[in-house]
Amino acid sequence: MDILLLVILMVIAVAILAFAKGGVGAIAYPYQRSKYLLSNAERSFYGVLVQAIGDSAVVFTKVRVADVIAPQKGLGRSAWQRAFNAISAKHFDFVVCAPDDLSVRLVVELDDASHGSSKAQKRDALLNGACQSAGLPLLRIRAARSYSLAELRQQVTDAITPRPEVPASNNGQSPSL
Repeated sequence: MDILLLVILMVIAVAILAFAKGGVGAIAYPYQRSKYLLSNAERSFYGVLVQAIGDSAVVFTKVRVADVIAPQKGLGRSAWQRAFNAISAKHFDFVVCAPDDLSVRLVVELDDASHGSSKAQKRDALLNGACQSAGLPLLRIRAARSYSLAELRQQVTDAITPRPEVPASNNGQSPSL
């Protein structure tokens, strides 16, 4: 009888402890809120970028790369998964979209001093290659204390505007008509 009483007391104690910690089966979520979405440098640049673009586009910040580009269709499952994994945990600093349908027109990366590290250079090379492969214009801007609104507006326009195809070299001769 004493063992049965001891078992019952232990079950009650365990139940009380479980309830006190948030209930049976409660999961602890080890997260905390970030105070700001953008760093000071990103916030400063964002304001200038929005002014430079005006009403001609909408600017989004910190957009996951895999929400903007995807691995090409037709890849084998393993190759597709490798390509997806390479971009899935990365984000673009800024994504510029058409105001009417939010189609992606341009991505902008703000390059600060951290982009000199080998890890950042590998990330930059991956984003450069991925955007080129996807036919998505990528504009890299060096972080600065201040920006020229007119100069930034021109860089954005140049990046979005398709460049005419340059014919292959004809050994310096004019193409024949």
